[in-house]
Amino acid sequence: MSASGGFGSVRICAAMVGNVNLMLGSRVEPMCAAHLPASGGRFHAIRGCHAWDADERIPKSVLRPGILADTKVREGCSVFSPIQHGLRRLGLPSLVARR
Repeated sequence: MSASGGFGSVRICAAMVGNVNLMLGSRVEPMCAAHLPASGGRFHAIRGCHAWDADERIPKSVLRPGILADTKVREGCSVFSPIQHGLRRLGLPSLVARR
C-alpha cells in the first residue's frame, strides 16, 4: 500500500520475502511467479525454517532430518535460479549446485 503513494511520500517494504513449500518440487515456480505481480515487483526471496533435532523436547519445523537434501526440495530450489528470485540471499545456490 505504501508503494501506491496514496499514503504520503514514505516508501516502506521495498523488498518482500515469501514462503513456499519446497517439497512441491518444480510446482513452486508458478506460485513464486505469481508473487511478483502481487507484490508490485518487490518479491525478492523465500524463507524457510528447517530446524530439526533428535531430542523430542525440542520443537521441530520439519518432519525429518536432512530435508534440504531431499530431491523434491532441491528441485524446488532449482526453479529460483532461472527466475532470479534472490535465492542467493538465503545461501542456497550452493545447495542447488551440489546435486
